Amino acid sequence: MNDLASVILNRLEGDEFIAKPAEIKALRERMRLKPIEAAKLISVSRRTWERYEYGELTMNQSTWLFLLLLAGEVQGLTVLNMGG
Repeated sequence: MNDLASVILNRLEGDEFIAKPAEIKALRERMRLKPIEAAKLISVSRRTWERYEYGELTMNQSTWLFLLLLAGEVQGLTVLNMGG
């Protein structure tokens, strides 16, 4: 296992990446995304995204981590710039 995977697995064991509905909405707004755009990023329907924001459904930790990484909001982890 590489170092990054090991760090992520260790951090996933805690509750650091358990998203609360208000945090999900706030992150989407900081990223300047509409609900449908955020939903497309994680391959869910707009309604599923809304259920995350309303607290009707719990977003899994890996998905939340992915969004935080995209937003550059995970301290100690970085994503390579893949833009062209």
